[in-house]
Amino acid sequence: MFDLRKIAYSVFEDSSVRNREGESLGQYFIHGLGHPLGLDAHDPGADETPLEPGMVITNEPGIYIPEEELRVRIENDFLITADGAENLSAELPTKAEEIEALMR
Repeated sequence: MFDLRKIAYSVFEDSSVRNREGESLGQYFIHGLGHPLGLDAHDPGADETPLEPGMVITNEPGIYIPEEELRVRIENDFLITADGAENLSAELPTKAEEIEALMR
């Protein structure tokens, strides 16, 4: 079984993007990876719960760099299917410029 949190941490840790002091970003990965989504915004469920067709989950790793007053977390919602998953938020903007334009 994969440890998704360790995989996500390594993405931040191994990235060429660094903080102002030149340090890796893994230390700032303090947010969860996601959660089940249903009638409540955060439906009950554990990271170890096997995914089954019909479930909807979020994918929202976040990074928070307080000394730079920077917080980034983009949520994508996925419907689990018999063949994999369908990204329900695929059409939403994800680039900073697109989001800023939408907010104007």
